[in-house]
Amino acid sequence: MFDKTAIIKTGKGDIELSFYSSDAPNTVANFVKKAQSGFYNNLTFHRVEDWVIQGGDPLGNGTGGGNM
Repeated sequence: MFDKTAIIKTGKGDIELSFYSSDAPNTVANFVKKAQSGFYNNLTFHRVEDWVIQGGDPLGNGTGGGNM
């Protein structure tokens, strides 16, 4: 069962995420820390296709934002 949730607000609607800390504790902790610091505010999705979206990349080139 998931233990954390987040909502990403976009111009096309909201996306609700569920996190499973017991399965990926470091990944979930990293996301939560970045979200709470405002890291994701006003970032865009750099890849949008019919099967995937990718975001969280401050340069918008797919290199990512690193760990906090």
